[in-house]
Amino acid sequence: MYPSVSIIIPVYNDPFGLKETLDCLVTQVFPKDQYEIIVIDNGSTDSTFEIGNSYADQFHGLIRFVLENKVKGSYAARNKGIEVSHGKLLIFMDANVTVGSDYIEKVND
Repeated sequence: MYPSVSIIIPVYNDPFGLKETLDCLVTQVFPKDQYEIIVIDNGSTDSTFEIGNSYADQFHGLIRFVLENKVKGSYAARNKGIEVSHGKLLIFMDANVTVGSDYIEKVND
């Protein structure tokens, strides 16, 4: 069974913003088997890659980390996220955005 919601986060050189965003998304009250978080790294040159991989390892099955380094630009990262997503509802979120623990629940209503 695929998740009903896909959260797509394109990111480039923002390890602290990514961490901040992922921290609030992994604590959602929405059932964990009904959403996925897809982080698309657009060729970062700092520790963003390590942060994304670390979260994907720690939250295996909830977070996927994908590298898009063929084409630079947020549109390329978003398109890659769409390509690998499974949800019927797609949510695009930038790294460094924080939301409440009921965010997905409210958006999915």
